[in-house]
Amino acid sequence: MTDEVRTGSVGKSISLLLPLQIEGVANEYTFKFSVDSVSVRRVP
Repeated sequence: MTDEVRTGSVGKSISLLLPLQIEGVANEYTFKFSVDSVSVRRVP
């Protein structure tokens, strides 16, 4: 991930729609995530 991509993501948000159907009843759940900071960790 480049510095440009990391800094460009901060302050933005993403929404996720999760439709579930249980026993014939459909429900839609919407989750919204805001990017406050980005941290990159390298695994050896």
